[in-house]
Amino acid sequence: MPLYLLEVFEMTKRARLTVDLPTSVDERLSAIALEYGMTKTEVIRDGIKLMLALDELKKSGFSIGGWKTQPDGTRKYVQLMIVM
Repeated sequence: MPLYLLEVFEMTKRARLTVDLPTSVDERLSAIALEYGMTKTEVIRDGIKLMLALDELKKSGFSIGGWKTQPDGTRKYVQLMIVM
């Protein structure tokens, strides 16, 4: 289960998009979809919803990032820069 909350969007009205991706990105997208048991379309939709949620956090003054706990118990932090 994802650690982030995604807003539920009304799916009755839709817009169709065509996206050209580099082969390397398409291969990574396929691998992620397979790993999580999703279609590539579902991964793309969730990615867009995540980007929208991150943008709202940024606009609210939050820093966005992640961390990795080191063997000694300290944490290594990484800040994500959202450019929109």
